[in-house]
Amino acid sequence: MKKSSGIKSLFFLVLVMTFSSMLLTMVAETTKDIRNNHDKIELARKICISADLKDMSSEKELLNFFSKGKIIESKDFKIIDFRDESFSAVVFSGSGLWDQIYTVICVRPGLIKNVFLCDKLLGLQIIQQKETPGLGGRIEEKWFTDQFSGFSLKKGNPQIVIGRSKKTEMEIDGITGASMTCKFLQESLSNCIASLKKKYPSGMAQ
Repeated sequence: MKKSSGIKSLFFLVLVMTFSSMLLTMVAETTKDIRNNHDKIELARKICISADLKDMSSEKELLNFFSKGKIIESKDFKIIDFRDESFSAVVFSGSGLWDQIYTVICVRPGLIKNVFLCDKLLGLQIIQQKETPGLGGRIEEKWFTDQFSGFSLKKGNPQIVIGRSKKTEMEIDGITGASMTCKFLQESLSNCIASLKKKYPSGMAQ
């Protein structure tokens, strides 16, 4: 009798687990489009800030803007080209102190046919990061990201400095107490630009 009861309990447990798994799968599939749209909206918002475009407050405006971008996937980065606005957004990631740091930069004029012309860095925004709050997590703050705007990449890459004042127009004030995060961000930005140069050697500024 006890053995029969145990088998029934096991069967019921398997049934509940199977039903729960099916339910979770159904929920995931049902909300997939919603999650995808949310990701597109947030990325479009970051791109607009980075490129200093007009404020698009509604989700409909942001989705419409994003839909106009031509996406080119690569192993090291993703290009979203906006020819109507004469710039390209480049999404990339690199190691952080605790996890990957996902970043987007906007460059002008960007991808024209099969040539990537990267003359000017319009701006940089952090898409996602899990750095230490109050320290490395401050890389998302406006005072920090605003410093990346308007750089001429013909002169080289922006350099983040900590512990001293900026000496050249190509330097950016780093975040005190977050030297490792700043170092990781600097490396991922430099690696992204180097990857662009490798893929589009004839078009990148040397």
